[in-house]
Amino acid sequence: MVGLDIGYAFLMVPVFVFHMFFFPLSTLQSEEFAHQGFLYIIAFSFISIITLRFKYYFAWKLSLGAIHASGVSYQTHDNDTSDWKLIQTCNPLKV
Repeated sequence: MVGLDIGYAFLMVPVFVFHMFFFPLSTLQSEEFAHQGFLYIIAFSFISIITLRFKYYFAWKLSLGAIHASGVSYQTHDNDTSDWKLIQTCNPLKV
């Protein structure tokens, strides 16, 4: 469980780095960008904002891995089963 959360965290880093180079938010403020077509503005803004969130997903998944590694989120149930779902920070797929 710990390795999976930390693995997800480090898979999100390249997406954010890609965002910084190809979809910078500073482009949204330029005069040249304002003269682009409507669909281009919408698509660029959507991709830029979506990929910007990956830096937060990285932090949330890394913190979830630390929580699992400490054992705080381990939970046992009455029917002799257990899981690591006592504490959840974020689920990027549902967001």
